[in-house]
Amino acid sequence: MTVSVEAQAASLAGAVLLGLGAGLLYDFFRLFRRKIPLRLLGGILDLLFWLAVILALFSYAQYAERGQVRLYLAIALLGGGWCYFHFISLWFQKTAEICLNFMGKVLGICLRPLRPLCRLLKKFQKNTKNNFLSWAQWYKIE
Repeated sequence: MTVSVEAQAASLAGAVLLGLGAGLLYDFFRLFRRKIPLRLLGGILDLLFWLAVILALFSYAQYAERGQVRLYLAIALLGGGWCYFHFISLWFQKTAEICLNFMGKVLGICLRPLRPLCRLLKKFQKNTKNNFLSWAQWYKIE
């Protein structure tokens, strides 16, 4: 069974695009890691990233090469990732940072009317906590 050169070139180009997509996904997860400083989040995002890349590679191999993961597909995937990180990543990070800062400011402006309610709830919580701490003294029967 022979495979045409055009089909191999198309699968190679698809693997390069898959590598570019994997780089984009990595930068997307990197933004979450920077903005949400939770220790456990980094490991969870790494696991999700690698599961997504492995699933995408094997799904693509099923589609393009009838289930065979060929070495040139893996190399093309790495090449696509390399191209993404050298030519696109910095631009994407700056653009996404600007967008996230803008959305944060808009969200802050939208939530500004709720600040007095939050202060009122904090006072209520503090008073309630103090009341419940001393409830045993109130209802003590001697």
